[in-house]
Amino acid sequence: SLSPVPRTSPPVQMPSTAQNKQHRMAQWLDHAHEPSRASPTHSLRRRQKLLQRRAAEDTINEEDEESMHGAFADADSLSEASTTVPEPPAARSPLRPMAVSPRASRHSPGAGDLLAARQTLDAVRERAKAAEEDSFARHVYSAQMAKQLAHTLAELQRVHLQHFHGRSRKSCPVCETLEQQQRDPYLFGRHAVAYKSMSTRELQGLLNAYVVAMESELAPHAAATAAKRSESPAEPLAAMPQPRDPPRHSFTPSRSRKPRADTSDPAPADSRCDSAHRVLGLLHEELDALSRRYHRLVDEYHRLSPANAEDQRRRRQMARELKDLVDLLDVKGEQIAVLAGLHPGAAHPQPQPEQPASPSPKSARGSIQRAFQVRRQIIRLSPLSPSSITLLEKLLGKDRHHGFKQKDGPFMPSGLLRAAFLRTLQDFPILAGRIIIDGDGRGSIVVDKSNLNMPEYVETRGCVHYRFLEAANFNWEAVPHKVPTVGVIPSRGADGCIKMVNVHALRLRSNSGLVLFVNMPHCVVDGVGYSAFVNRWAEVCRWLQDGAASDLPHRTYTFDRAVVDRAMPENMSPLNVPMRRAYTYKSYLGRFLAWLSPETRGDLLTEGCKLSSTVGHVFYIKRETLEQLRSQLMAKRSQGQPQQRRLSDNDMLTALIGHVVSKSICDAEDSAQRGVLNTTARAAIRAMFGSCADEIMMLMTADIRPRLRGLAQMRYVGGGITGVPIFHPLRALAEESSLQLGAACARVRQTVDAWHSGVISRIDHTLNSDPACFGHALAQVLLHPHKLIITNQSRFPLYASDFGAGAPQWISPLPAFLPSFASILPQHPGAAGYHVYISVERHLMSTILRSPLWTSLTSLVY
Repeated sequence: SLSPVPRTSPPVQMPSTAQNKQHRMAQWLDHAHEPSRASPTHSLRRRQKLLQRRAAEDTINEEDEESMHGAFADADSLSEASTTVPEPPAARSPLRPMAVSPRASRHSPGAGDLLAARQTLDAVRERAKAAEEDSFARHVYSAQMAKQLAHTLAELQRVHLQHFHGRSRKSCPVCETLEQQQRDPYLFGRHAVAYKSMSTRELQGLLNAYVVAMESELAPHAAATAAKRSESPAEPLAAMPQPRDPPRHSFTPSRSRKPRADTSDPAPADSRCDSAHRVLGLLHEELDALSRRYHRLVDEYHRLSPANAEDQRRRRQMARELKDLVDLLDVKGEQIAVLAGLHPGAAHPQPQPEQPASPSPKSARGSIQRAFQVRRQIIRLSPLSPSSITLLEKLLGKDRHHGFKQKDGPFMPSGLLRAAFLRTLQDFPILAGRIIIDGDGRGSIVVDKSNLNMPEYVETRGCVHYRFLEAANFNWEAVPHKVPTVGVIPSRGADGCIKMVNVHALRLRSNSGLVLFVNMPHCVVDGVGYSAFVNRWAEVCRWLQDGAASDLPHRTYTFDRAVVDRAMPENMSPLNVPMRRAYTYKSYLGRFLAWLSPETRGDLLTEGCKLSSTVGHVFYIKRETLEQLRSQLMAKRSQGQPQQRRLSDNDMLTALIGHVVSKSICDAEDSAQRGVLNTTARAAIRAMFGSCADEIMMLMTADIRPRLRGLAQMRYVGGGITGVPIFHPLRALAEESSLQLGAACARVRQTVDAWHSGVISRIDHTLNSDPACFGHALAQVLLHPHKLIITNQSRFPLYASDFGAGAPQWISPLPAFLPSFASILPQHPGAAGYHVYISVERHLMSTILRSPLWTSLTSLVY
């Protein structure tokens, strides 16, 4: 009972710690040599060891023991019953515990448990303290960055109210711009600690919106102020808002600073200049510290191995830290440029060449209408053109503003890019047409001068700096924005029809780079036409940037599919077994897909692609590695055989990719649990597909231009890519044997050689005989259990597209393309090898990343 009841006797005075020690030691020494009643067979040596252990236990910290006795004394004072004084035992064995008070002696049965519990508690506290320190070290950077962003936003709001409102709270242009973006311009005026409930990304987004809105409104005022700078040089420093002391970071060296003087007293111009220089010096000091930390993290990021699971988690964590660090670097830059009022363009304005203004949609439509020669043009779609695949590329342009500032002006201006795009569209009228399906099921692209299908052109700004993308090897995960505006399958746009071209220009933070996303349906143009359009766009952009001083070079492009029909030979060759299976197999699914409209078919296939967990990675293989592998394979094939034809890089890469994908499929099937459900599923697949369940269909893409006479000289840029199927036994292709790999390379070489003009003419005749044949071929690809689509884009001249700021730094498809898809990317000018992109399901990709042969030949880019 803990109720305060009056005590009948005063509490017993507890002996001190030293007295307890002496008393217990005397008791044990008195009875050490007496015979034990409970265990008379105990030897003297054991009793001596016992005394030594007891003496060692008594060396515990005196302060801890006194605190323990103090706690027991407090408990005694609250107890209702009185405590009796312990008496020494009469004839007790030293191995038996003494009868003591509830304030138990440390030699009682529970004393050892108490000591062990105390040691365990100390160990737990030490581990908790270490974990807390590690957690604090991990989160201190995010907390400091949130505080930095909050202070910067508060200062921006003060400048906003001072320059745009004064004493009035009416809406200004900055407020209207922020409210259109669904942001609150008075967040920090209403709630002083509102940043504590916001994430770092939300704070960064609000800061970016504030800076962009205020820069656009302050640009005329900054130019006028710069014009008067020569007359009154001290005026900008006097008008400059006095910023608060910038918050320090844990990795920034601390420095003693004097308190800010009262701003109400007038100060001379020299003191104002000294104050401004001191503030700028502090900001530059923090910027240097952030830069050093950034380079240290980048070095550590590159030292980590992507193949190790622990390193992969650390790389993902470091990627987030690097992204936040780049944002903080840009915040410091904005503080120097915006808050300090010393923007380079305002302080030292440079004469810029006149750039063409970005035309409005109505004027752009009118200029394109006037450029077309005919009122209505119908371009028939060839059955050789795939109607369900979209060619997707992205171009990353590095910032060349500082290197070419005086010569070429700003870095890829938005108005210049848009004007050049619309001018290039006049040379490609097919990209302003609409897909029309006639009554027989045949498709055409109709370009109506009075009803154009204008492309989708979007421009946005990003909060990621280019140097962060470069440090991450241009990994898609480094771009937090949704760069692709359309998916893999062509689907309806905002007006309900499929756009022939989609463009998204994402300008990186501080105009440090540009991500250019260009999308075209594969039924309109193939890779050759795609490259021709991008290169022509870059050529027109350079021409406009130079002021259109000379005449624009004339280019002629052919889109009419009739030139393909005229180039077809009359003699047709028979199709082999794999080609007959791919192009003459008929199914109800194929007829259903051919019956649907292009928009509905695109929506259906888009929803189907969402069901698979597709992931893509980019690998790099050196050309010297391919040469060594080619020598080994040719040596194996030449033993006892006549001289064989040399294998090309395309043959070896196609066979190697097919081998590693087949190996991943076999390993995934072998590692699956042998349960009833899994066995039933495999039996159902084998019953539905028969022998197809034991083979893999490799669908290669081939260009018909070099195989048809005169087609390449006509600059035909329409659909000219066809699929070449190869059916290979799955288990045989998955064997890690040089003989099997050499046989696969030879089979690829034979299939490519057999793809001549007579076979192309037969396939064209077969597809034209039935309008639903393309649907049957598409259903054959969709229904096959094991398939792989391989395309070679290494010869496309996309890296030659210079928009006036240099060649693109990186070109790649989407992060997750179609399942079971591989592509040899365009040849990078600075690489001595090939970049290979593989997009498969997630469980297959994990097997590919662990493949010994693949990892020994290639290196993971991202």
